[in-house]
Amino acid sequence: MKSDGSPFGSGPATTAPVRERILVAEAAVNDLDARIRQLDAMIASATAHDRATRAMSLLADQSKTRAALIEKRQLAAERLGTLRVEMGGIDARRTRLVAEAGPVTYSAKLFDSDGKAAVCAVIALIVGIIDPLAVLLVLAVSRGRP
Repeated sequence: MKSDGSPFGSGPATTAPVRERILVAEAAVNDLDARIRQLDAMIASATAHDRATRAMSLLADQSKTRAALIEKRQLAAERLGTLRVEMGGIDARRTRLVAEAGPVTYSAKLFDSDGKAAVCAVIALIVGIIDPLAVLLVLAVSRGRP
């Protein structure tokens, strides 16, 4: 077993780069949300203080900036979604591998050894039991012929 507890090393070390990119994408989306909220707050503040002309001026000046920020936010959100889907695929593969390696990891834990030793023990068990039975079957078939 690998040091991260997974039989094939598909744990945190493998997913770390994707998790880091997800954190960066989340930070970008949050930053863009904050900038959009700031623009909206400036206009709301001007409107609240009975400065309608100032609010209209700000709205006209900032409409292109706000539209650009919204477009950037949509792209960042799409990138974040793509990364989360990628992470889901990695988690699904890890789960499938862990399930396939379940008997080996169980036997490794049972005998307090690593995964490689457990695989060798299973192979030795198969060779020790199946091969002699195959030889006996060949002998039985050959003796049965006249």
